[in-house]
Amino acid sequence: IVMQIEKIHEELGLIAEQVKRIIQLSMEQKNLVDSHIYEDLDVSNADLELIKVLIHDYYQYIESGMEIGNWVDAEYLLPWMREKGIPTDNDTLWHIQNSIYLHGIKPRPFFDEAWEMIDDYWDNWADEIFDILMEDIDDFFNN
Repeated sequence: IVMQIEKIHEELGLIAEQVKRIIQLSMEQKNLVDSHIYEDLDVSNADLELIKVLIHDYYQYIESGMEIGNWVDAEYLLPWMREKGIPTDNDTLWHIQNSIYLHGIKPRPFFDEAWEMIDDYWDNWADEIFDILMEDIDDFFNN
């Protein structure tokens, strides 16, 4: 059984890599390559969890945008400003926040699109894991 658990863990690792690449491709299509959200994306199957996707929580602002009249907290803007080389003084921060408040943020949905692509592959991945389990059951009863 231990051998099959290792095989399942390996298979889940391969699936996690494919899930990460699908999410990255979706981000690339939305021109999000030079962002922290792209660089820090982590998909794994540590501790035999099925698949764990770790992504910055501000992805929701990219995914759904922001309607006019909403204020973005500094904690979300400051890392982006540093990354882009924009001064992080209070005056500059306020101007960016005010611009977002007045004009909103255009949505660039990547995560939902990625999940749709992942859903297309999921049946095949589940079949591969099922085959590994069936092989283990077959070995148990026939050996």
